[in-house]
Amino acid sequence: MVVLAACANTKPAQNSTVANNSVSALSPAITSSANLALVENPLHGDLFASAHTGISIYDLSDGRSLFEYQADKYFLPASNTKLFTLYAALKYLPDSLPGIRYDNSGDSLFIYPTGDPSFLHPEFRKNPVVDFLKKGRKPIVMVTSAWNDQALGKGWSWDDYNDDYMAERSAFPVYGNVIRWYQVSQKNTQPEVPDSMQTFVFSEPEVNWKVRFNDDRFNQIFAVKRKKDENVFQISQGKELKSEVDIPFVTNGVASALELLKDTVGKQITERMESRPAVLSVIFSQPRDTLLQKMMYR
Repeated sequence: MVVLAACANTKPAQNSTVANNSVSALSPAITSSANLALVENPLHGDLFASAHTGISIYDLSDGRSLFEYQADKYFLPASNTKLFTLYAALKYLPDSLPGIRYDNSGDSLFIYPTGDPSFLHPEFRKNPVVDFLKKGRKPIVMVTSAWNDQALGKGWSWDDYNDDYMAERSAFPVYGNVIRWYQVSQKNTQPEVPDSMQTFVFSEPEVNWKVRFNDDRFNQIFAVKRKKDENVFQISQGKELKSEVDIPFVTNGVASALELLKDTVGKQITERMESRPAVLSVIFSQPRDTLLQKMMYR
């Protein structure tokens, strides 16, 4: 079994030396095959000219390295980690994703989140879970006793919290745990101010959280900055006619999700901690492979 790992755009290790990238680092089986070109040739092309790149090919069966190129540098794993997520999902998830599990036997509808990342995500038009929650007439109670993790994983760079790839983890993600902010500018239709522009800023979904505008209202680029530990957003308007930006919100467990969901389903959902029944029904959301395809393509 051969494992290949490759990364780019990272910080180099201190006092590190360039690893052996010669053909002699490869086993005879690889050097004698056409696969050598797939490993060696791209490293010297224009694509990697300005990149900080490392490659490591390791044979787990023999316990030895077959090929290394700057393998002693420190790299951020980036999208390589998605391969492990892909493998685990293909191995353990059914063909369709469990959106929620629920118990409807009492006087309330008890729902148990599954961590489904597609719930109300803008890239998915169908939302079977939302349709299910809208139809019921019983009070809805969300049980989150099974969630024992943190919003940010170990080793995550906390100062990236405002970037779209830094969405927090939660038991019940909604809208990908980000707010999409828009700026749209158009010509003013009022005759007393000809040739001027009107600028509108709005979000999807709409939020009741605090929004503040910078005094310098028109910068070059539309930007939104969230306070680190609060859903308070500072907006700088730009000169673009149309622009959008995704900003992660503070999940506060599932509190933020339930606040956003209230308007979507048209009813209040309360949170409770209690034991989980042995048998639960399930609402499936999206095809597993559709979700994984989006994850791997991005």
